[in-house]
Amino acid sequence: MRVPAMLLSASLLLAACGSSGSTGASPSGPTKVGMALAAPKNDGGFAQAHYQGLTQAEKDLKIKGSLVEQAVTPDQRVNALTSLAQDNELVIGVGGEFAQAGVQVAPQFPKVTFVIIQGETAANAPNLHVYGVREGVPAYIAGVVLAKLTKTHKAGFIGGEQIPPATQASDAFKAGLQSVDPMITVQSTIVGSFNDPQKGAAAASAQLANGADVFYGYLAAGFPGVLQAIKDSKKDAHAASNIFPRCDQAPFVVGDSILNAAADVVGIIKDFKNKAIPAHPVYHGVEAPDIQRFELCPGFTQYNDLVKTTTDGINNGSIKLPNGV
Repeated sequence: MRVPAMLLSASLLLAACGSSGSTGASPSGPTKVGMALAAPKNDGGFAQAHYQGLTQAEKDLKIKGSLVEQAVTPDQRVNALTSLAQDNELVIGVGGEFAQAGVQVAPQFPKVTFVIIQGETAANAPNLHVYGVREGVPAYIAGVVLAKLTKTHKAGFIGGEQIPPATQASDAFKAGLQSVDPMITVQSTIVGSFNDPQKGAAAASAQLANGADVFYGYLAAGFPGVLQAIKDSKKDAHAASNIFPRCDQAPFVVGDSILNAAADVVGIIKDFKNKAIPAHPVYHGVEAPDIQRFELCPGFTQYNDLVKTTTDGINNGSIKLPNGV
């Protein structure tokens, strides 16, 4: 299978990888912000949610945005950040996939500010910053709710790629389920792509065959495959997903871990413009529901109190989450 080429927006001028530390940003014009995505900007998931923040900032904050999408290999991710750094004051890499690229590229451009969503800092790069969301937190709440709906006491987690947020979501989903019923077992499958419905369907079909009847899909465009597998099985099963609301996609979708990444991106750009980007990583759980929360679908509002008490318990510390979540 061929890897798709890295796609660049028409507004982005690809520059050579020389002139370390340079930037094409004008001191008088609008703030220039570059964004790199590991997936398409319309992936229906993490990439799209953050891209919407860039376009919102262009309108609200009058910035000039540049985009690189589908940087799918490590080299493409390094090249994406390097190219964006040539002509932007702020470069945002979206996702833990850019963690190592940020560590590698940021020291080469000390006059450029880098923010990696779900990334890593580096001692030799004070211009490298990390913002993130603790995606395992709403996955825990999903587990608590879905534990009330399983009849087989078997659950399935389906993730896109083997990255730390996926592991955290899997661990938290399992912990949420077992906080209600310790006898529930969880099958966890990483399919290798967030955006392949066929892989999502194959994983769900295998888990259905093994008795799972509640599912958490940590996927983007691949999640409809999970729903199709459930439909095709004709079994009484339920599912939840992440990032965007998907209640209209199937009547058995219970709820979603909503991520308002657009608000997060706008906040990052405001911090940059105000010279207020913190030196230490910033992570959101569910303490700021305008950024992230678990939201039930209309057919399952009988669990509203359960969601609220679980959310409150996480925020006040009375509910202990797994290490790393």
